[in-house]
Amino acid sequence: MVRVLRDHETVKLPERKSTTAAAFDIYVPETTTVEPDSVTMIPHGVKVEIPRGYFGLIKERSSLAARGLHVVAGVIDSDYRGEIMVLLRNTTSEEYIAEKDDRVAQLILIPQYRHSAVEVEELTSTDRGAGGFGSTGQ
Repeated sequence: MVRVLRDHETVKLPERKSTTAAAFDIYVPETTTVEPDSVTMIPHGVKVEIPRGYFGLIKERSSLAARGLHVVAGVIDSDYRGEIMVLLRNTTSEEYIAEKDDRVAQLILIPQYRHSAVEVEELTSTDRGAGGFGSTGQ
């Protein structure tokens, strides 16, 4: 269960659109424009209480990603009690208009594993080593 608090009665609460949906859809409370090649912070009028032992991850919906719209950043710690904000990046050359109650992002709850960082003299060796960015093939 995720506890939610609306800032206004007209704001739609996050919801799962199917019984097997992995994430809660997040709605825009008012029409918002994201200019071409820019990032816009979109407030959602909802505060959430992420259960202890979890964190929230805000991601774009696949239908928006296919149109060149992406969420930038988006981790919500379980002790955060502020309004959900989405940083939406428009990578296209046209403005994007999100109408009131459009779904523009999704909230995924992920178990949080607590580990400590321990400084060492060297790391264990692997076949991959320091190779990154496609080093294992395409």
